[in-house]
Amino acid sequence: MKKAAIFTAIVFIINSWMFAQKNDTTIITGEVEDTSFVIVSDDDEGVAIDMEEVIKEEKRDTTRFKLGDKNIAIIEDDEGTNVEIRDAEKKDDEEKEAPKKKKFKGHWSGVEIGLNNFFDSDFSMSRSPDAGYMDLNTGRSWNCNLNIHQMSFGLVGNRFGLVTGLGFEFNNYQFDGDNSIQEVNGVIQMQDLSAFSLTKSKLTTTFLNIPVLLEVQIGPQKRSKRIHISGGIIGGLKLGSHTKYVYRDEGRKEKVKNRDDFNINPLRYGFTLRTGYRQVELYANYYPVPFFEKDKGPELYPFNVGLSLGF
Repeated sequence: MKKAAIFTAIVFIINSWMFAQKNDTTIITGEVEDTSFVIVSDDDEGVAIDMEEVIKEEKRDTTRFKLGDKNIAIIEDDEGTNVEIRDAEKKDDEEKEAPKKKKFKGHWSGVEIGLNNFFDSDFSMSRSPDAGYMDLNTGRSWNCNLNIHQMSFGLVGNRFGLVTGLGFEFNNYQFDGDNSIQEVNGVIQMQDLSAFSLTKSKLTTTFLNIPVLLEVQIGPQKRSKRIHISGGIIGGLKLGSHTKYVYRDEGRKEKVKNRDDFNINPLRYGFTLRTGYRQVELYANYYPVPFFEKDKGPELYPFNVGLSLGF
């Protein structure tokens, strides 16, 4: 096809010049389809044609990049600047990357509200006579936990893993009698408040908690519709403690607060069991470490139960 076009062009040029330029010698140079030619026309000696391939040197500077699903090329050469836009090549279904698997995510972070009390050494909630002043009004002894940080590590797929984090625990132990507690000669004793018109008397503690939990999730593939069960250990560091009692004096409300360590163990660990659905969870914590340091107060073991709302 290319040669035919060249030949046609040459014949056309020869005929034109033969009719227009008789008895003269004429040299014509030209270029058709990357082929150069020279025509020498002479009436006496005929026509001579010389042809050769044209070698073109193209200087091209190309910049390529991808934008969305388009491949874009900016080409700069002797003729100017051109922009080419093409669809990016799409992989076959077999070559497409598999979707990322969902990671395991446990349940710890959230707000917890529950109730506090103590067990004796025989797991009884009835105080012995010498520890009767530690009887609590359970319905008004609140446990509030703020679990602010969580880390999850999958062990088997996205349904079983390890959960840890950080949280703060605030405990109110409201005394059932007209008393509070005080430290006398290094030992916790009862502080008699029967002379006052008490409206409230309580002991408050604050702990920093770090859990180590194993959690299993049961149910559908979608995490938000699974039932989860977890259990493990919670380590605690005491941050503070105080007592507070409120009484009325001639119609006025008076408050007395006493900050002290009250021989409360500064370090402790406890066992926790939790179960829930979606972001709602029931929890129960028991601390086998005595609440007070050995021989510095009654032998009591704290526990709390409550409801958690995760976030």
